[in-house]
Amino acid sequence: MYALAPNGKLIIGTADLIPALGYVHSDSFVRNANGTLTAEHTGRSRVYWDGQEREKHDNQPVYLDETGEEWRADQITLLDAMPKQVARQREKENA
Repeated sequence: MYALAPNGKLIIGTADLIPALGYVHSDSFVRNANGTLTAEHTGRSRVYWDGQEREKHDNQPVYLDETGEEWRADQITLLDAMPKQVARQREKENA
């Protein structure tokens, strides 16, 4: 079945929370006026896939449409076939 968001876009994935370690340059720490710390990130991360969890809003899984907009499961319509307006848009994009 196809999943369709209220805006007519196809649902293409889930919103997931994935823990990661964002590496910082060891010599880049600065204490801000309010007491918090800031450090320059190196651009590298280590992702801990085993900690991956589905994001939830109102205790419902969150899904994303083709534009990145988030939707709860109770907002999504399931269809047996691809909606005609989506199929036409895909044809235009692939022409």
